[in-house]
Amino acid sequence: MNRLNYKCYQGRFAYDSDAYIFHGAVLYLNDVVTFQRRFIDELKQARRIL
Repeated sequence: MNRLNYKCYQGRFAYDSDAYIFHGAVLYLNDVVTFQRRFIDELKQARRIL
């Protein structure tokens, strides 16, 4: 899996070739936060919105 860092948050993501999407989760939280995007550019864009 690949890692994302944004401010004090860390996440992991992977590509699902069967569904053609990137999916992942934010790490080290007391809650569950997941995400999915079709293109890597959308992942980068969503990271800036947080």
